[in-house]
Amino acid sequence: EELESSGDTSFEHYRYGSFMRWLKARDSASDEELERFLDLALGDPDRHMGHSAAIELLQRRWLNDAQFDAVCERLQRTSSHFDTHIRRHSHLRALANDPGNAEIQQRSLDSGDGVVQEALADLDEVSPEILAALAEKGVVRRVRSIAKQRLGQRR
Repeated sequence: EELESSGDTSFEHYRYGSFMRWLKARDSASDEELERFLDLALGDPDRHMGHSAAIELLQRRWLNDAQFDAVCERLQRTSSHFDTHIRRHSHLRALANDPGNAEIQQRSLDSGDGVVQEALADLDEVSPEILAALAEKGVVRRVRSIAKQRLGQRR
């Protein structure tokens, strides 16, 4: 009914929208629900769309640590395509969970991932030394610019 009333005749768009609505409608999920979600997403006939839905799941902050690890393990068994996303979101989760941790900040700096480095540069708890390193060696111009601006504000 929703597919017919929307005017969009793409079944892939409808399925992807359903995945996104499911993710956004909750702040937790059981392990069984996550397993079913991954079964549907990874088994979708449109592989790229299904993989995108799985990556969206990986980004959910409401996953507990055991669930995040289980999702990562399932994605690693499925395709090496997910490796970069798993590394990225592992760094982002670590930063979110312990933003003042110097070791986590250093690993995030060393990750070479512009998305991770930007999140690091935006942290209130980022050390001046890490900001200086980002200003000089950030992998993308945006990261270097944010870090330089933040360093200037601290002076």
